[in-house]
Amino acid sequence: MVQKTTIGKSLILSILLLPIGNAAAQPAQTVSPNIVLILTDDQRWDTLSYMPTVQAELVEKGIMFTNAYVTTAICCPSRASILTGLYAHNHGVLRNFSPNGGAVFFRDSSTLATWLQNAGYKTALVGKYLNEYHKLSPYIPPGWDDWRAFVAEKYEDYDLNENGTLVHYGTAEGDYSTDVLASKAAEFIKTSQGGPFFLYFNPFAPHRPATPAPRHVDLYATLSPWNTPSYNETDVSDKPQWVQDLELIGPTTQRIIEEERQNHLESLQAVDEAVAAILLALREIGQLEKTVIIFTSDNGLAWGEHRMDLTKGCGYEECLRVPMVVRYDGLTGVPREEDRFVLNIDLAPTFAELAGATLPSPVDGRSFAPLLEGSATDWRVDLLFEYWLDQEESGAYSRIPEYTGVRMAGWKYVEYVTGEKELYDEMTDPYELTNLSGDPAYATVETELAQRLPELRAGQADPSPLPTGGSGDDKKGPCLIATAAYGSPLAPHVRLLRDFRDRYLLPMGWGRGFVRAYERYSPPIAGWIERHESLRAVVRAGLWPLVGLAWWSLKTTVWMKMASFALFAALVGIVIWMHQKRRVVL
Repeated sequence: MVQKTTIGKSLILSILLLPIGNAAAQPAQTVSPNIVLILTDDQRWDTLSYMPTVQAELVEKGIMFTNAYVTTAICCPSRASILTGLYAHNHGVLRNFSPNGGAVFFRDSSTLATWLQNAGYKTALVGKYLNEYHKLSPYIPPGWDDWRAFVAEKYEDYDLNENGTLVHYGTAEGDYSTDVLASKAAEFIKTSQGGPFFLYFNPFAPHRPATPAPRHVDLYATLSPWNTPSYNETDVSDKPQWVQDLELIGPTTQRIIEEERQNHLESLQAVDEAVAAILLALREIGQLEKTVIIFTSDNGLAWGEHRMDLTKGCGYEECLRVPMVVRYDGLTGVPREEDRFVLNIDLAPTFAELAGATLPSPVDGRSFAPLLEGSATDWRVDLLFEYWLDQEESGAYSRIPEYTGVRMAGWKYVEYVTGEKELYDEMTDPYELTNLSGDPAYATVETELAQRLPELRAGQADPSPLPTGGSGDDKKGPCLIATAAYGSPLAPHVRLLRDFRDRYLLPMGWGRGFVRAYERYSPPIAGWIERHESLRAVVRAGLWPLVGLAWWSLKTTVWMKMASFALFAALVGIVIWMHQKRRVVL
């Protein structure tokens, strides 16, 4: 939930209580600060040291959050969480691609953009919106006054939807996308005087295939090879099966990782220059001190850790942890580091509070404005993270089973849909080399963390234990009867039935009617089933035909479906022929 604070009142009181000699040095908070959110794509948390402008102008003049995390470590769910303040299981965008993912699946009627616009802000998105936006373009979501979005994200030879008009950019040096976007961001700032504004700046860098601007090629050609304790981990016998199935990274893949790592860091140089251009534009219009500037990323990326080659989506630190630094001269005061947990779902409620915007409904994140001003006395001590399998992806990314996990100071616990578990002592084992799950010496802490998982989920904006489905206004809840019968919202048969509902029932009028009726009458039935083990077994048996239909609909190819129809038609024909022959004989 959004935590309500009285920042303005507390600041006024603190100023009045200060000695007169220090009053002039105390920064004052504006009523409605400008907000600039700079979001990179797949940037690791430990790469800010390669960005000189970010270091000098943000880190050394703001607050560096050393424990910033995303709640789902892939692009589209994370970006949807940033725009809504909700966990993925509540906003429903579970993957990068449809079904249950991508821009088409995102409900855009109530977002950070609409909240701020309603509060009097001029809003702009420059760069990447959500994966598969090309399926919607030239559509412009509500809440945006200025829209300069990638139709499909690329470094060169791409199209931008510029306020409804598609503009193509080629392969010339001046068309390099980070530079083009930086120019448009600066232009928006310079034309936004006279009222508060919100700029959401989203370059494609350093997403793979990271392509540096020509002027930055080979800047890090002499970079030392990457070699952390978990890189190409030799003994993974204690890891889940999907990690054990990964082969040791060979020389060819190691070379690819090193090349991509070099390009990753080189492509960030143009982003660093874009930050400089944004700061310059703010200075030119006299708004730098009145602007909240946040730099972060949508998720992290593995560079060979635990045998993962350029992988995101995992529950390890390399995927979940992101850089985050905030500069707000009107509030943050002395530069410092903040080690308390902040999440991507916290950005929306934080901006809303600073802007005085009204949230139309509860959110999962909480405003970290009290952390900015240094007044927070009560803050989260743990966090929830989750992931849904996305088979449209490739490599190790496509092998990660669905999971949920909890991270707290010193510990991380993960439960996979396969039944496998991971437990790490983050204090003594920050590289997560030794899985302590099942070790009797750590049974107490594992039990406590396992109990904490459902508590974290139950305390959110929508306590539904299963990801939502549907589209538009058809936000659908969990498959309650199936969940009660199989005992877990992540059980394979439950997920299969959920996907069948989302893909085959919700797109049709009669299907939506059926789902609405199901959701209306199923809760008391599910509760009854859940309390009787023998009844659960009966319901599971009764669901088998539907599970089979769902499997056949979702998992078979077109040719397999045609063959099935042909076989069925042949069987029906044989039965009819035999019946007619029997009548003739009689």
